[in-house]
Amino acid sequence: MQNKLSLMLLLFVSCLPASSHAQTPEFITFASAHPALAAMPGSLPPELKAADPITAAAWDRWVRSRDREIRSRVQDGEEITLMNLLRLGVTFTKQERIDFDALDSYGRSPTLNAIAEHRANDLVRALAAPGPAEGLVEMREFLERQGFNLKTSEGRRKSKAYLLARLARLRDNLAHERKEVKSNKFEGFKDRGLSTDSDLFADYTVELQLRHMAEKGLLKPGSVHRVAIVGPGLDFVNKKDGADFYPPQTTQPFAVIDSLARLGLADPASVEVSTFDISPRVNRHIERARKNAASGQPYVVQLMSTQSEVLVPGFREYWNKLGDRIGKPVAPIPVPEALRGLINSSAVSVR
Repeated sequence: MQNKLSLMLLLFVSCLPASSHAQTPEFITFASAHPALAAMPGSLPPELKAADPITAAAWDRWVRSRDREIRSRVQDGEEITLMNLLRLGVTFTKQERIDFDALDSYGRSPTLNAIAEHRANDLVRALAAPGPAEGLVEMREFLERQGFNLKTSEGRRKSKAYLLARLARLRDNLAHERKEVKSNKFEGFKDRGLSTDSDLFADYTVELQLRHMAEKGLLKPGSVHRVAIVGPGLDFVNKKDGADFYPPQTTQPFAVIDSLARLGLADPASVEVSTFDISPRVNRHIERARKNAASGQPYVVQLMSTQSEVLVPGFREYWNKLGDRIGKPVAPIPVPEALRGLINSSAVSVR
């Protein structure tokens, strides 16, 4: 229940509808929040439980502190995306990729240390080059916001040192999380960076649930008219088997509409989908897609799946049909040599 309340407050406090403009945070007032706080007194965060009774001042302190905490986690999530790029990217280097199993040896294996060193050199060089791809532009902007200047040799040196230090931190964080999972403690997860990465398998599980609800009569044919997606994601070098040869993309809004149409639950021509995300990068991307659609430009989704995913019963069929209710197949971006045999690729142009 505490998680539910935190999520509800998170939506009100930090989630803004997609917008291409910078926005000033607007905090829910104590008067507006009071009905929810009063209805769930046993589920309040510890800081608010300590303020008995809760005053407007205590609420304002908590909500602003929570906002700073969440924004910090969003920044940490951007850093995770950058680390995924460093570990798994294939467009800027010919070095071997560093999966999670290999990462555990970073700092102890001379071979892996050398691979990481070369990858960091290659990535800094690519980020500093003129006219990089969209994903690299976003990661360069992230580094610049941290104060790194990729235009100078000293700035590039510091950027490389930052990348390798954060790679070591990622290794340590993962080791800590594995210990917590074994001991059934998940305290560390509440502070984890909020990465935007996603993949099609999550969209597949959504369709399975929608199908189950339809079969149970919980959803009637044509009954879905409005949908809200919290955290639609922005796929770019996701942590599992990600790659950077296609531009950042959002898949879930389109996949949900496609599934609803396939199951006869909604009309894709009229269903309304609203997205909410605490990442400005996600919101800017979706707002740009809406503007492009208004001018007649389709949205092309690269449909990536791994060899292990297509072996899951039902997923291959889902992957083969994905997008057929809202668009048409188009030629996908070719899979680089380093990933052939690991990733399957197709693409759909969403009308």
